[in-house]
Amino acid sequence: MKEDEELNKTFARVYSLIGNGEYQAAFDCLRNLKIPKARDILVDINIAGFLIDIGYGLKDPKIVETGLSKAKRMLRKATSPSLEGHLLYDIANAYYALFRIKYEGHTHPPIPYVDELLQGDKSFLRKAIEKERYLEEDLKKRLWTNYGNCLDSLNRSAEAIYAYDKVMELDPQDPMALGNKAIALMKFADISGAYRIAAYIKSHQMLKRAISFKDEITNKADVSAVVDFSRAIETIEERVHDKNILRLNIRHDRFETTGMTDFERAYIDFCTANRLFLNLHIHEEECEPSVVDSIFISPIRAPEASDEVWELIKYLNQVKEDFAVARLLLFQSQFKRDDLIRISRRTTFVNAPIDGAFNLYIGLLKAAFKEVYGILDKIAVFMNKYYNIGLDEKCICFDSFNSSESIWRNDRHEIREEISGSTNPSLYALYDIALDFNSRDYERYRQIRNSLVHRKLVVLLPDASSDNGVDHDERISYDVLVARTIGLFQIVRSAIIYLVNGVQFEELRDSKHFTRKIVPVQFDTEQTFPFDD
Repeated sequence: MKEDEELNKTFARVYSLIGNGEYQAAFDCLRNLKIPKARDILVDINIAGFLIDIGYGLKDPKIVETGLSKAKRMLRKATSPSLEGHLLYDIANAYYALFRIKYEGHTHPPIPYVDELLQGDKSFLRKAIEKERYLEEDLKKRLWTNYGNCLDSLNRSAEAIYAYDKVMELDPQDPMALGNKAIALMKFADISGAYRIAAYIKSHQMLKRAISFKDEITNKADVSAVVDFSRAIETIEERVHDKNILRLNIRHDRFETTGMTDFERAYIDFCTANRLFLNLHIHEEECEPSVVDSIFISPIRAPEASDEVWELIKYLNQVKEDFAVARLLLFQSQFKRDDLIRISRRTTFVNAPIDGAFNLYIGLLKAAFKEVYGILDKIAVFMNKYYNIGLDEKCICFDSFNSSESIWRNDRHEIREEISGSTNPSLYALYDIALDFNSRDYERYRQIRNSLVHRKLVVLLPDASSDNGVDHDERISYDVLVARTIGLFQIVRSAIIYLVNGVQFEELRDSKHFTRKIVPVQFDTEQTFPFDD
């Protein structure tokens, strides 16, 4: 009993020293610790976590690696989902710490997606998120903050925003989430069209609020966060002509529903709740700018390049059209209509004994999945044309790495120079998404797509007694398929944002090399329909 009390006191002291940045004292304290032979697994779990934090604080990779090895050993002995979640979080932290230490002080660190340490951080954070419901609130906040930071390091800032919002659902005033979300939002301000300034204003105000928690940030995280937030504030102030507008309280009226049908209102509510609109107007989620697909490139080219610009616009129009159609199919699969049920019953399906369901509603859900997945291939075709890679467009697949028609790797299985040498952050983000589709993380999306396109996928309704929640081979529960379809939509939505942002990056960079007068391309956005008078 006395040993336990001494152990708890020592752990409390080590925790306090780490929080105060006294890493060497914490390490000395831990080295002098007398550990009882008959000890609880929590003792070793705590020690592993301390070693990882101390090693990062001292910038000593050997100490971090010691903690990492111990955490991995403990993971094999974990007896509960809660312990697994803690250890997965610690392992992810170790990978990120080693990544940061490895490139500390490098003026030009290597492209992040090729580093196995950062990929390890991402993978273990996702595994920890799978155990989220078993974790205490403070650890959930740190878990989602770190996941957002990892995605941001991989230039996947649109998805990082999702992660920071998860933190802010738990604590709306969390300073790290506020500041990091603001920086992520800044990166897309220039493709926000008419709402570019609004995005900068919101980012500036969030950063100011985060900075007001300076002491808390210093105690909880790397003090460089304060410096990063301050630099971001300076950057925004340099990009706006009148700093006074940064103090404006921007609010928008809720979108107008007068004249809308129940179907239209339900559609907008569904898409808003699941973040399915292609825009970055995230500071007001129920106003008109937040319920439209406004994101688009704003190309700036020399006059003689206009034909090429319009060709690229047609490709991007197709991507957006496919996304809008897939999204409508998804919504229709969730919106109950008696007339659609009656139409479905005009088609005869035979009910198999395993309770699998076949009808138009299930078909709409499957069609939405296939349609939105196919957009990824169109993104790859767009890139092939934009970067003049020269592949046969009929054979290009977004998630292919090993074929001769891979958009990402050449015949020697090396990353294409167009990718690795681009210095385009959004292009790196797209590459990392493609990596995920070739890993355990997104493997199930590929399996579902292949089953739907080439074989069959049996969907079990929620009341199927034996297989509720099943998700394997060619069988899946309805609820799981809905969740995975929405998840795929959010991935593809982010990929479209990266594509647009990537083109914008290239256009602005290329515009600096033109010697003739450069003029913005003007768009006509009026829609016409086959049945117009």
